[in-house]
Amino acid sequence: MFEFDKTNKVPYNLIAIAKNYDILHFDNIPILVTGHTKTGQRVLASIMFDDTKKNISYHVFIFISEKKLNLFLKNKITYRDIILKSKEVFIVKHSAQNTRSYKIRAKDIPVDWLPTEDSFYVEE
Repeated sequence: MFEFDKTNKVPYNLIAIAKNYDILHFDNIPILVTGHTKTGQRVLASIMFDDTKKNISYHVFIFISEKKLNLFLKNKITYRDIILKSKEVFIVKHSAQNTRSYKIRAKDIPVDWLPTEDSFYVEE
């Protein structure tokens, strides 16, 4: 687990994928997904940490342009670069009790939670 500023709460429904949900990587559960918010903003999201003992998972959500998403899908940029260069990064904490989301700085994400440096998209 890592600590981050929990005063920057963001309503989950503002960043949640509400339409055009597409799974880009699946391994027992959706790992990397994309879609649009209810207002049409493109989102790229992934699971970052799953604590099965506490039934809590942490996800990163990023607003991304269609151009940047296409560069990722064409293996021109890595997922790690997308996260680290994003102006708006959100951590979403899912638990049995609730879902909370927070705006954070990308540089505050622990290195071991980030994708690897060679995290290019692999079409399944």
